[in-house]
Amino acid sequence: TATHDRTALLVMDVQAGIADPFEGTGLIERVASAADAARAAGMPVLFVQVELRRGGPEVSEHNRVFATMRDEGRLPTVAALHPALRVADDELVVTKRRFSAFAGSDLDVAVARLAYPVELLEHPRQVFLRDPPALA
Repeated sequence: TATHDRTALLVMDVQAGIADPFEGTGLIERVASAADAARAAGMPVLFVQVELRRGGPEVSEHNRVFATMRDEGRLPTVAALHPALRVADDELVVTKRRFSAFAGSDLDVAVARLAYPVELLEHPRQVFLRDPPALA
């Protein structure tokens, strides 16, 4: 619709290994409901999933979340969004290889392809480019 021409819902990291601690809390179901509502409103839904190589050689020691998951053998080495999200075949799924969804992925290209104002995302992108210890 006209009011949602430049709006999209970005769903990130709702997948096995990452979302497991939230099973049974209702969070995954609420994210799925938000995706359904966005679709019903005519808004694109973009999904970001994590897939790292076995052993996580790309994981920075500064990234406490992924470093801990690596050390515990829980790194997501197979990207698999949660089935409750009901991802449609025509919806964009981006696979990231770092904490940042922008660094090392094609999310920048995807957002530009959809004609979204990338400059609005520039500050968060810069913040997450290097897996900052305070945020990772």
